[in-house]
Amino acid sequence: MRGAGQASRRARRGHVTMAVRMADQEQKSGPDASKSDKRKQSLYFPEAMLDEIQKEAQRLQRSMSWVVQRAWKHARKEIKGIPGSNEPGG
Repeated sequence: MRGAGQASRRARRGHVTMAVRMADQEQKSGPDASKSDKRKQSLYFPEAMLDEIQKEAQRLQRSMSWVVQRAWKHARKEIKGIPGSNEPGG
């Protein structure tokens, strides 16, 4: 199950690297912000979490990258509410 936009994996110190192509639309707006404007980023997940992501991707017939991007969109508000380490309460 590997094709355009599909994440690749390789084991590294008990974690797995997932090279994800992500749209860079937060920095650009308007007609210049196209879905083809992408960048690569390596993300490290515990192997068990990556297996879960992979199972959900297969169940949904989507790429792992899509699953991670959707998870971020759903969790963004909650994560932004967590105080930073240099903020009061953090």
